Amino acid sequence: MKILFLTHRYPYPPESGDRIRSFHFIKHLSARHEIHLMSICFGKAPDKEELRPLENFCRTVEVFPVNYWKNIMRCAPFIFSDVPLTVQLFFSKELNRRLKERLERERFDLIYIYSSQMATAVMEARGTAKVMDFIDVDSEKWQEYADRSGHLKKWVYAREARCLRRFELDVERRCRASVLVSENEAALFRRLAPDAKIHAIGNGVDTDPHGSGAPANNDKDSIIFTGVMDYFPNVDGVQWFANEILPLVARKRPEAEFIIIGKNPAPAVRKLAGKSALVKVTGYVPDIKKYLSSAAVAVAPLRIARGIQNKVLEAMAAGVPVVATTPASEGIDARPGADLLIADDAREFSSHVIRLLEDAEFRAQLANSALERVREHYSWDSMAKKMEALMVRAAGTD
Repeated sequence: MKILFLTHRYPYPPESGDRIRSFHFIKHLSARHEIHLMSICFGKAPDKEELRPLENFCRTVEVFPVNYWKNIMRCAPFIFSDVPLTVQLFFSKELNRRLKERLERERFDLIYIYSSQMATAVMEARGTAKVMDFIDVDSEKWQEYADRSGHLKKWVYAREARCLRRFELDVERRCRASVLVSENEAALFRRLAPDAKIHAIGNGVDTDPHGSGAPANNDKDSIIFTGVMDYFPNVDGVQWFANEILPLVARKRPEAEFIIIGKNPAPAVRKLAGKSALVKVTGYVPDIKKYLSSAAVAVAPLRIARGIQNKVLEAMAAGVPVVATTPASEGIDARPGADLLIADDAREFSSHVIRLLEDAEFRAQLANSALERVREHYSWDSMAKKMEALMVRAAGTD
């Protein structure tokens, strides 16, 4: 098949959830199909070194830079309309022009739309099958933001949830098939639209088939969190852990250290390190696996979460025992108490962390069980094959 692959972020380097998923699907599909990638990026366009990895898998690669702050200003006139602001945030006049030009002179077997922000550019294109990868039910995330906010933010977030929900339902109707990252997300969408053509295809994770499972250096009380650190659910999660959970852990384990790893740490995240000597904020690191290999426990204290959390899968694949909230663990086929530990209040969460720090045997048992679980259920190869089969059916080329 000749596939036009649209992404709202240039999928390299594959270091955050949205880039990881799109990168691995491109890599897999390119073995048997012709991929033409068109992407948005905020700020400067990728240089030659950043383009080369995708050029190895794609016949053509086109990236369209947009100015984040200009697009923020562009959203202002739409505030009292029914247009989702997050869709306008990723608007590129040049991308739309180039897409129209290509669709007029080229024939594609399939258009794969990665995230709803890219949908407006091709919704009117006729005669070509479309697969929409929503990943998550984004409108539900904005509603959760609204539920946790007050005053003006609450109104803005609730408005975005309402407008985006209508948009998602309209996009789904116009596509041959749509995808969500977990059965939980798919079930949520089906409650909104019982006749929706929805499929659940999860994320994968890289595993070392020769790994032992247990962390290489787990004698230290090192607690790790990974994620993009200007993303509100991550910021909220590490604040909750540092302010309410870590002090309870420190009473029993005074040497405990909470390491927050991820690019673009927000001021509120950096402030945590200033308030407590037990908190370390690294910012971007080139090799997260190095930190995971020396961690005793990985935590996912997210109170707002949608879909599958790659941070949980990556820790499990690295052989690091995980303590997560219910929202952070939903969508992952793992057994509570056997593959990971789950808690939703500070005291229970701290108890799980303390137990893992104190009991090396239980720590190793949980880590090894989690590693076997991800090896069996979460290989990128198996997930990408499911996506490929869906695409082939949607394009009518099987």
